[in-house]
Amino acid sequence: MQREQEKMEKKREEEEKARKLEEQRRRQQELERRQTELRRLNEETEMKIMATVARELQLFRTDVSNEIQATLAARAKTPMEKGKGKTKEIEERVTEVLLKYLRGDNAESSRDAEERGRWQFTRANQGRHTGRRLYSPDGTNDGGEVTPKASKKGQVGKVKGTERKVPATCSKTGVIEYVLNVQKKLGEMMAQEIKRRCQQEGLDYVNKEQGVRELVRVMARLAYEGWLGDEGEEDAAVEEDEQEIPGVKELICNGKNITRPTRGTGERELGERIFTALKAAVGDHVDVQRQDIQVEKCYVRRTHADLTSATITKEEVTEVRRRYGHLVITPVDRNAGEMVLLCPSTYQHALKRMFIYNGAYKHEEANEKEIMATARNDYMKAGLERIAEWDRKGKVGCAYVIPKQKDLGKRRPIAPANREPTKTGTRRVARALNVLLARLPEAMHFNMGVTMHLKERLARTEKKYNGKKGEAIVLLRSYDIKEMFTSLPHNAIIDAVDWLLQEWEARGREKVSVSRRGREVVMNKKSRGKGYVQLTFQLIREYVKFELSHTYTTCRGMLLKQIVGIPMGKNSSPPLACILCERYETAFMRSLGKDRALFQGIRFMDDVTTVVLVDRRSEGSFRKAEKMLKAFEECYGRRLVLVRTDEGGNTIDFIGTKVAATACPVRFLIAPQLKNQEAIINGEIPYRSFQDYDSYSDKRPKYRAIIGTLHRIRRLANAGTAVIQSVLAMRLELRRRGYPPTFFASALAKFARGTIVSEEAWRTLLDSMMVRYNRRVHSGRRRNQK
Repeated sequence: MQREQEKMEKKREEEEKARKLEEQRRRQQELERRQTELRRLNEETEMKIMATVARELQLFRTDVSNEIQATLAARAKTPMEKGKGKTKEIEERVTEVLLKYLRGDNAESSRDAEERGRWQFTRANQGRHTGRRLYSPDGTNDGGEVTPKASKKGQVGKVKGTERKVPATCSKTGVIEYVLNVQKKLGEMMAQEIKRRCQQEGLDYVNKEQGVRELVRVMARLAYEGWLGDEGEEDAAVEEDEQEIPGVKELICNGKNITRPTRGTGERELGERIFTALKAAVGDHVDVQRQDIQVEKCYVRRTHADLTSATITKEEVTEVRRRYGHLVITPVDRNAGEMVLLCPSTYQHALKRMFIYNGAYKHEEANEKEIMATARNDYMKAGLERIAEWDRKGKVGCAYVIPKQKDLGKRRPIAPANREPTKTGTRRVARALNVLLARLPEAMHFNMGVTMHLKERLARTEKKYNGKKGEAIVLLRSYDIKEMFTSLPHNAIIDAVDWLLQEWEARGREKVSVSRRGREVVMNKKSRGKGYVQLTFQLIREYVKFELSHTYTTCRGMLLKQIVGIPMGKNSSPPLACILCERYETAFMRSLGKDRALFQGIRFMDDVTTVVLVDRRSEGSFRKAEKMLKAFEECYGRRLVLVRTDEGGNTIDFIGTKVAATACPVRFLIAPQLKNQEAIINGEIPYRSFQDYDSYSDKRPKYRAIIGTLHRIRRLANAGTAVIQSVLAMRLELRRRGYPPTFFASALAKFARGTIVSEEAWRTLLDSMMVRYNRRVHSGRRRNQK
């Protein structure tokens, strides 16, 4: 009887085990199905985007080809010049080559193949096929991206020893005119000159007609590289990192480095300055003479070779600037220390595309003086001088573009407004809007003012979700909001600001007081005195309307007015964008009803992360979460595009950190990420986060940069183990920049005083660093004793 009971229990255990395995397998299959469906949706979205881009590119190329054929047809009707018997034939061949180039068809024609078949072995080429070599823009034998600079004032487009180049303009008509002008110019040359140019360019020469065709093709590609290039080509010939240019020191490539003055301060000059300062401070009570001041020990004797090899001078930087003065030298977006050289034609085309050809801007026929007078009259009529006076010395800013760090082929438009007449009033209104935005209840929106609040927000989410019943798990996702500043109509922005002010009016507030000098903003009902400016909500509404209707910038000598989107470059731009997003988020959270307790969001400017609580034992809970996430992805309206950036593994990259979520109980691990943390493993340092050690500056700013980064790591991390990888990556980066091993240990010791004494992970890290530091010090002393 006992054996039968044991058999029955064993059988039940096996059945229970089989049931659990089957349930686990079913859950795994469901999870894989969901991931497959998400990948399929992402791939479909990418394919749609690629198809749209390809279709637009094909239409553009068709338009250019049609205009080329129409221009050539018009030229064919004009009488042929005397002595130009082969001009028409050559022109047709050039047109055929250009159309093939625009279509991306670079296949060799039958005639070219026949001519190359008759090509003979010569002593110069020795039977080898020489690759094409692109000439630099300052050479004398290219078709010319830009007209060379004048050697003397008054001479336009002529340099001694340099022939006049053919200008290239970035437009459909410019492409046609450039190719035809270059073809005409080359057609007038002798065959020997064409042959010599082909040899310089590394091209095979058969006859004059073939040489002209090859040279036109090379010059067209060089002049319009990155604008009419083949699909998939990068702008490697157009834009270069300074680090990749031969003859440029590594220290010059880092824009954060300080140059060494050519003429240093001598001992006599230093003594005289000290004596003058003492005499000015103490007066006639100075008992010492100039010769009594000893400054010899203040100097460290270094040879000229040590100075020239370890530092860079201002003259060296000036020489690099002079050498590449014909190119555009510009910093990189979100990498301030990096410098990039751009072709002027490519830069000018990007500038036109971002501003002049952009539908968000309208060209104003009136001049800047008339526009400013009209704007000032509107400013006074609206009574906005109560916020700040109109600055009569103000001017309209000049627009420019900078390449993006992730893709140098893309540009970020910049329209500075730091010199506008209304900059003081805009700054005060922006401070008021930021305070009104920050003091709304967080439960109804996702806005986060500063990055240091991330740890606190996630800690509150942990506490809230761990109090729920069941086996809790969270779905973690991250998004990026595209077209946040450029595609929003002005009516939507005004409605969003009105919504924010109505929220506070419903709470009995009607105005705020902004400090004239400091950053203090007080929400009170009484006046704070002369040191504050009272901003009523109606005055804020009028000021926002004025800003939207009077936003101007200049581009290539043209005065442009922004008619669509949030004003670019102004202090009020970030709060206006956040207010609009906050309005959409509040409407979405209210639409969830009781389910909003399961949904949490955090947004910093255009980066959004969402956290949804689900019960891992309930299939309906997962379906409800997917439904809420789908509704969230559509809550920002048609104008704003929400792009998912995570890979679906409950680990996201968010505002310089890597956040991972665990289940049962819900926990968030925040690991700070340095910009070079992933690239430093491969020996690359793409971001210029620190000065080089040989930078001609005091050690104190270098210490402050390191200690400031350590404070940021400590404030963002919510676990001791999360800081080790970032700190070691920073130490490795500093070693690559020439810092001695003891420098980082000393900075870590300065940081540890009074801040991390009670934190185990930091103390362990500090102890290991100091042990290595002491070992190096003792070994150095032993070598000196020997």
